[in-house]
Amino acid sequence: MTRPDARQLKKNLKEVTVGSRTRDILIFLFFVLICTIFWFVRELEDSFSTEIVMPVQLTDVPEVIIITTDVPHEIRLTLHDKGVELVPLLLRGSTDTLRLSFNTYDNHELSGHAHLTLPQLQGTLRRMLPTGATVTAMSPDTLAFYYNRGIHRRLPVRLRGNVEAAQQYCVTHTQLI
Repeated sequence: MTRPDARQLKKNLKEVTVGSRTRDILIFLFFVLICTIFWFVRELEDSFSTEIVMPVQLTDVPEVIIITTDVPHEIRLTLHDKGVELVPLLLRGSTDTLRLSFNTYDNHELSGHAHLTLPQLQGTLRRMLPTGATVTAMSPDTLAFYYNRGIHRRLPVRLRGNVEAAQQYCVTHTQLI
């Protein structure tokens, strides 16, 4: 057997890549790609619903206010809009943080309770989301937190009773604060 030389290999390779059959396959694949792009653009004109996760942060809390229950760290929003508007939001991966100013939602009463529903948050959410997007659902459906205005009272705690160890146990150390 003789070993083909470099010129023969080059000639065979050129025939395979430049041949009419290869050219036809490449043209076919090019048009399949064009059709796929057109189909994708056409489908994105339809309306879609998707769910995104948005972090939540409570800001502008005065020093005299003590938050007694945590605000949820994130909310899940179901958005409805055209696909063209939702794709950039989904590709970006993370959304901006929903910053809730305490002063905006404080009712200045001694109730110590803030109760935020989707209609109350719509204005803030509209500024953060694409123009045509509508929020159809929010989970949890209500953002609620409790707080107090630094009002506290010291109450004496007195222990009434006897502290005894169970059988075969012993108390080695006692400390009262």
